[in-house]
Amino acid sequence: MPGVHQSVHSDCQHAGACWQPVTQIVNWGKMKYIFFGTLAFIIVYLFSRRFAFGIPAKNNRTIGKFSDFETYFCALAESQNEDAFLIATLHGTEDFFQFKHFQTEGFEINFPLITERQQSLESRVITALQSQNLEFEITKGSDGSRFIDAYRKSDPKKISVVVSSLYENIFLTDQTRMLEFIWFGFALPEPAVN
Repeated sequence: MPGVHQSVHSDCQHAGACWQPVTQIVNWGKMKYIFFGTLAFIIVYLFSRRFAFGIPAKNNRTIGKFSDFETYFCALAESQNEDAFLIATLHGTEDFFQFKHFQTEGFEINFPLITERQQSLESRVITALQSQNLEFEITKGSDGSRFIDAYRKSDPKKISVVVSSLYENIFLTDQTRMLEFIWFGFALPEPAVN
């Protein structure tokens, strides 16, 4: 880098004389390790907390059946946590819906249109929502991602039937398949002891 050195320090007679004090004050090799070490620590911290990416630090995950929808929807509706959510994925696939509950709108059924697979199902999702007489809108996230949001003010038992029908008609499955449930912000009741 003599060219840079000469243009920045053109008044110096010797290259070593200009840079000597800087190299004595700062050990650039050590600074590199401190910088990258600090950066690595920050990345690990953010991923371990996961708050920086909008994902709660603690969520729960179980494998269940279609008949479990009612239990999850009851707990979601009773939650006082405004960040509470439920994601139900058809086990072994990438097909899922996300759910929230609001006092005024009732249950929100959310289908993201982000991946190619999700985008390929858009017309099927809209048809299935219309067949269930669900009001819906297509919204955009802050990053431009599109979502289909449907709302139904209903009790957990009825919404369970609607949602099960959506899975059957959109993902072309039946209720013998298993589901993976991920939830946050509510507790499930303890299983009944016989």
